Amino acid sequence: MIYRSARSLQLWIVTFWRTIFQNAQRNPRKRNMGILCLLFTVAYFAVYRSNNWYVIYRFLPEERGILPEMNQETLSCKDLLKTARLLVDGEPIILPFNKRKTLWEFKQTAPKELIKKNLIFEENLEKTRKFYNANSSEIKARTVLITFGHNCCAYSKQRALYKAKSVGGFDYVHSFNLDSMSLRFRETHKDVLKTLRGAGYWLWKPYIVLKTLLENMNEGDIVMYQDAGAYFIRSAGPLLKLCEQSKDGIIVFSLQKIEHEYTKQDTLILMNMSFPEAADTFQRLASFVVLRKSCTSIQFVMEWLAYASDRQIVSDDPNTLGIPNPESFHAHRHDQSVMSLLSKKWGLPAYRDPSQYGESVPRTRYHSSGPYEQIFFHDRFKH
Repeated sequence: MIYRSARSLQLWIVTFWRTIFQNAQRNPRKRNMGILCLLFTVAYFAVYRSNNWYVIYRFLPEERGILPEMNQETLSCKDLLKTARLLVDGEPIILPFNKRKTLWEFKQTAPKELIKKNLIFEENLEKTRKFYNANSSEIKARTVLITFGHNCCAYSKQRALYKAKSVGGFDYVHSFNLDSMSLRFRETHKDVLKTLRGAGYWLWKPYIVLKTLLENMNEGDIVMYQDAGAYFIRSAGPLLKLCEQSKDGIIVFSLQKIEHEYTKQDTLILMNMSFPEAADTFQRLASFVVLRKSCTSIQFVMEWLAYASDRQIVSDDPNTLGIPNPESFHAHRHDQSVMSLLSKKWGLPAYRDPSQYGESVPRTRYHSSGPYEQIFFHDRFKH
């Protein structure tokens, strides 16, 4: 795919300049236009070099980064860990609404007052300033950045890895693809994974996070998932420090989109989150998530994976439970809708979007904030 794109670009450039110079012999005006186009092209690539885009091409397409080796498991939740490994291996998942005994006890819904609560950070407080100035080198735990792309995004993945290491300050970086999934998992969940959209409605996202937590992380280590179409422009220190010091070790971020406008009704009902405190508040973002390895964070990702593996919940299939989407409904957001509702169900606080989209968020009590400046540039580059 990359070869075809490069070849098409090459043919387009050759054809363009051939046309320019053929016409220039007959028309001096077009010759002058051709010279201007040439100067513009040179200036364009000069800007690319000044922004360090060329460093992407230093990487081979096969470069995927490395993951750390895990020491002996020290978490006390042995039964939960055993079940989590079964999920990664492709064990069929039973959800609470199936009216059968689930493989583990799912988290109960948090109080509604906690779900609608927003985080407010006073910028003039010393504690807040310490987060702003935090650097990745201050984090004692090992830090890992993971991303994903399958049959696409080779250069954007390499950009994400390079920036995570050189700017974000992560100890390890790695990119996954669908081949990272076990054969049994792909067979068990083929009804979801067969969909082209999101390479299977983004089911791979909670899978690779859970797989990394189980196979490559020690207790207390921190893993961050980011979309391949984003890259660091500042240190990840504030986000890592928030995760290191948070009670649950799970950091999620808020969007300026209302939940019921981007989550279909069947999903709200089946996850038992159709009440106003969940459905009428801002949706959470699945482009970035930070987790500190613990029994709590592992269970959170297990439940994310469990709900996202149900086609009725995660897919664009029409509602079947008798309640239509509201007139304000725009589109279902699949794994993001699942993760958003789950984080509300758990009563987790949501922080401001760390990309440029969070910079425009009004600093009021109705919006989540975060003790950091813009950390990512999210351009959704897919090449």
